[in-house]
Amino acid sequence: MSGTYCPATGGAEISIHTFLREAKRNGNGVMVLTDEDRLNNLGIREYEGIPLKGTYHRDRKKNLEKTINEFKPTLIISQLMWSDVCLETALDHGVPSVLRVCKVPFCLDISTKSEFSPTSIMVVSDFVKTYVKDNWNMDSYVIRPPIDPSFVYNPNTPKSREYITMFNPNAKKGGKIFYELARKNPNRQFAIVKGWDILKQGGIISSESLYRMRESLRIPDSKHPIECINFDDLENVTLLPPSRNVFTIYDKTKILCVPSQWEETFGRVVIEGMMNRIPVIGSMVGGMKEQVQNGGLPITDFSNIGSWNDAITSLDDESTYQYFADKGRRYVDQCYDLPSIFHNFMSMLGETVK
Repeated sequence: MSGTYCPATGGAEISIHTFLREAKRNGNGVMVLTDEDRLNNLGIREYEGIPLKGTYHRDRKKNLEKTINEFKPTLIISQLMWSDVCLETALDHGVPSVLRVCKVPFCLDISTKSEFSPTSIMVVSDFVKTYVKDNWNMDSYVIRPPIDPSFVYNPNTPKSREYITMFNPNAKKGGKIFYELARKNPNRQFAIVKGWDILKQGGIISSESLYRMRESLRIPDSKHPIECINFDDLENVTLLPPSRNVFTIYDKTKILCVPSQWEETFGRVVIEGMMNRIPVIGSMVGGMKEQVQNGGLPITDFSNIGSWNDAITSLDDESTYQYFADKGRRYVDQCYDLPSIFHNFMSMLGETVK
């Protein structure tokens, strides 16, 4: 159950959908309870083989209880929006539950004696594992987001890539940094890919969606502001449409820039870029630290425009560019094994329902 599911270009939604596809492939019955308004707008009741059932926000608890009685699940998984109602209802009905923690801050009380205490906690990085342990003294399974190469990687690498690209250019993700980089480098070509479409209406972040997300995770408004950055006045910035087949974006990307200014829990695009042999310049924050330190160009002084500009300039040297392109791909090949991620996910489900 989640108030945000799919189709979406957000990493959290793509990841949980990929996991559920794997669970179904392993012979499990799977069903998703999600937002009725979104399903109506999209005109779908199934997505890539996963059946979807809708509920309105006001009816979410009632319809979850009805679904439990009809579907009789052996396990309930939730993340992000509606996690509170999902965990509380699972406890009320004695159904084992898994909470996937993929965003911080996260203020819902999930300690052992809480009314929202999950049976198991699944986190996306060692950083989040520590966060959960420090805040609620709860252990968790580290299961990194699954990245399906069929959607991400084009084995026929284009001969010419032109853009310095950033995904989801809001202020927290480093949109202001990226804007200044593009403004100071008018002779370079930049591209942006807007994100978090699951929280938008008419291309604009919905205040109602944000309220529901914060309510579900008990996040005070002041701790999670979202400010989208406008690039319309910069002629050297191209807007690329988001795509499930994200390799169409990486085919155009020469350098991937991930200038996050908050504690990223993982950084899905970092792995995607490295998979495509694209040098990745990334902030040393949260769960991204390990990735950019071992496979990319790490930026420690990540609020300093000069640090980012220097990193981009260094990649003008062909040998330096190739070094980081190879370094990233080597890191992914050695440390990011998709079958192992799926195995760990299925093992976690088995441990939860014992």
